[in-house]
Amino acid sequence: MRSSNRSEFFFYVTWMLVVAQAAILILPIIMLAVFSIVTPSYMAPMFHDPLGILLLGVAAVVLVAGGAANLLAVRMLRAGRPMLTIALLLVSTIVCAFPALWLVLLGPALVILSHGS
Repeated sequence: MRSSNRSEFFFYVTWMLVVAQAAILILPIIMLAVFSIVTPSYMAPMFHDPLGILLLGVAAVVLVAGGAANLLAVRMLRAGRPMLTIALLLVSTIVCAFPALWLVLLGPALVILSHGS
């Protein structure tokens, strides 16, 4: 594989990572909506308890931060810095997407357990 073909391949793979990161950032919102419809009794503490509302706020903040990091990754990729883009996407996934996903999945249980003692 020639050097130009390799760099072009690397560029397109990095673009696929950017798109995948956008999908991962949307996933907690979709899961919150689906769980609210399918199991409303489980998700109710997230909307009616102050701790649940706080957890939803934290999830929203980290998702917005992840979206901003994704936009920055696009700018860096267009500027020709694919390695920095990949590093930013990895950090964004670990720091933003995963915590938001866990807050949506386990937040109701945390609220329920905090009032059970």
